[in-house]
Amino acid sequence: MIPDGFYQSPVGCTMLAYELANGLSLLSRLPLLPGLLGSFRKRFPAVDFLLLEGDSDEISNWLHSSVVDIAFTVMPDKEMQTLPLLQDEMMVILPDTHPLKDSQTLRFSEIAERCFIMPKDGCIRKMLQENHITPTVTFEVREVYTILTMVQEYIGFTIVGKNKYPYLSERRFF
Repeated sequence: MIPDGFYQSPVGCTMLAYELANGLSLLSRLPLLPGLLGSFRKRFPAVDFLLLEGDSDEISNWLHSSVVDIAFTVMPDKEMQTLPLLQDEMMVILPDTHPLKDSQTLRFSEIAERCFIMPKDGCIRKMLQENHITPTVTFEVREVYTILTMVQEYIGFTIVGKNKYPYLSERRFF
């Protein structure tokens, strides 16, 4: 069977000009994505990419309404066909004077009553809900720089993915 967008020639399978719409979440900040796109482009140079960036909910809506053909996202809908590319480790970001800052691991019960700054992209919220964890959310913020500044000012703590923000790996506490 020949996939859509291809035709059979006497020499083999050849690609017709085609546009592939991609939905990207903040995962696009990872070095993994440019490598995947570069490899695909070398193999299929006639395919043009349309890249759309959005949060997890936007990307899910785009997939359901066929705005995008494929998506790279952190927390896909359960009913969608997925292929995991990597697994991320979660980091708790605390102020440098927090009594738990030297802990290697934390239980959510140790920080559940503290002021939580929820990243607005939806991924952390979904992860917490799936694990039946209800934090005390005091702020919802989209920009990670704003969140980190709020942690630095002792307004609360947050949770981020280590792969999503690799520059935070060495500096967990502010």
